[in-house]
Amino acid sequence: MSHAAPSSEPRPFSSPAWLVGILLLAVALRMPGYQESVWIDELYTSDEFCGDPVILLKTLYSDIHPPLYFVFIHFWNAVFGDSEPWLRLPPLLCGLLSIVLVRSLGDTLAGGGAGTMAAFLMAVSPVHIWYSQEARPYSANVCLLLVTLVAYYRLMGGPKRFGWAVLFAFGLFGVVFTHYYMVVFPFLLAGLALLRPNENRRRIVAICVSVAILLAVYMAVKMYFSHVPTSKGYLRGFDLVECAKLFFSWFLTGNSVVPVYGVPPFDGAALGIERGLQLCAGLVLLRGIWRLATVRRGQPAAELLLHTLALPLFLLALTLAGFQNTYIERSALPSLPLFLLVLATGLTGWARPAMQRAACVTAAVAATVVLTSFFLRGDAWTVYKVNPDWRGAAAWLRADLDAHTSEVPLVLYSDYISPTALGYYDARIQEAKKFERNDTKIQKLRDTTAKVFGKEGFIGAPLRAAIDRRLREYDAKLAALQSGTKMSVFELAVRQPFGEGDVPPRLWLLVYGKPSERAARLLGDARLRIGAQQAFRSLTLYRLDHVR
Repeated sequence: MSHAAPSSEPRPFSSPAWLVGILLLAVALRMPGYQESVWIDELYTSDEFCGDPVILLKTLYSDIHPPLYFVFIHFWNAVFGDSEPWLRLPPLLCGLLSIVLVRSLGDTLAGGGAGTMAAFLMAVSPVHIWYSQEARPYSANVCLLLVTLVAYYRLMGGPKRFGWAVLFAFGLFGVVFTHYYMVVFPFLLAGLALLRPNENRRRIVAICVSVAILLAVYMAVKMYFSHVPTSKGYLRGFDLVECAKLFFSWFLTGNSVVPVYGVPPFDGAALGIERGLQLCAGLVLLRGIWRLATVRRGQPAAELLLHTLALPLFLLALTLAGFQNTYIERSALPSLPLFLLVLATGLTGWARPAMQRAACVTAAVAATVVLTSFFLRGDAWTVYKVNPDWRGAAAWLRADLDAHTSEVPLVLYSDYISPTALGYYDARIQEAKKFERNDTKIQKLRDTTAKVFGKEGFIGAPLRAAIDRRLREYDAKLAALQSGTKMSVFELAVRQPFGEGDVPPRLWLLVYGKPSERAARLLGDARLRIGAQQAFRSLTLYRLDHVR
């Protein structure tokens, strides 16, 4: 069956100039955040966690995500380096490509300008802006899902085409091996393909089954050698209330109008503005569903809605099955472009040009309100946590590091968990825990490898030698890094600075937001005085001197 839009339906916004303009707007909106300093989440794609092969294996061993993006970024960094622009370029490119792909998918499934409108909504979405400029796998995850769906509908709508089958396999493999939750799509797409007669359905089902089997094999291997995390402390359960918040707060405004924390820029009017946006979005969504179901006869309207709800339904099923720590908004990020596509379908396809213009103006005004709020609250929690100014903090410490000549490192106590970004900006600042060896885990890995491949023989002996060589090289790198360390960083929550009579002549304190109880006690210690103090976004650095 063909999914081309009927010629009788109006086709506004079909000119390529519209897409070019939307992409230029998207780049402009993403540049401010693109230039921010990196923070701990982004460092998981830097050389700090993906550079050395041993470090990469350690990341794959413990991280909650599948391996594909980390392996990709390992080789990407080897070619381009892990500076801020290069770390963020893949997410930016994936974000821009997603805008192009959602237009293609919209024109295939909805027509009437819905694809171009969806591209516009993606370009101005605070959530999509955020993850297009964050050096993490989430933008790639969205892009790969759209690649998969575009290729799927090309295969379902035409004769056998090897190129589209290859692209479908690439997209589906990529999306599943970028986030475990995306395993729902091989089963969903295989089931949908079986329900509709098509000469490509066997190929589609074979690809879906193959990808699911590959993921099962990988998870079995990972569980044997390490473990597959099923929950984290920052995750929570997913229910209908969370579902409503996901679609009508996070997806719609990026929590920018009515914030999760803090005071909104529109003060008391914020709640009324958000409720108005939600009401309008609800009406547009209903029209989009109606239009998909009626105006677009013969089109897979129900499938688009099912794709939109696939991840939320999967998350709800996990919670009902007893997994209470499985959800954070970005877990369902791939549903964003599909949700926006349904909204775009409701905003377009009007027979009367005046109605079409009114819908476009309404969308533009709503986007302006949301974006204004988003950028005004750049130093507050919106889509996600505030990005601290680690670049500025490291620069402020640089003068003390340059003047330090003793072999004994200076000491900084951090109120922020894992202030690893300081070391990214200045290698002379390193967390003390980085140099602590976990011999138990290393020995477990050696023993498990020896159990599978043996200690001798054609595979066992060279593999064991390679492991030992890599570990020695990594230990040498750590030793060199430690010898160049001029400031050792300790987490204040796990290490007491000093005892009753053991006050150092000088130390540094890093506070995130308001001082914790331990930080406040340290700042109020009569034996210390604040020699210098400097505030950065979300961070405050203190130099504390011993009062003699």
